[in-house]
Amino acid sequence: MSSLNRKIEIRLLWLLFPAQLIRSSQTPVESEIRLFVCVARSELMKRQSNDGKFMD
Repeated sequence: MSSLNRKIEIRLLWLLFPAQLIRSSQTPVESEIRLFVCVARSELMKRQSNDGKFMD
């Protein structure tokens, strides 16, 4: 996934996620990490459903 796509997805997640969920994090870095993990998981799920197998 390209860096630009990741940035767009993170921006979308900032818009879609409840603000309180993000505010509950200790630091901005923590909330970025949480969002990145969400993006990574959804990307993996998409790849799994497309290929029917796990991709590293």
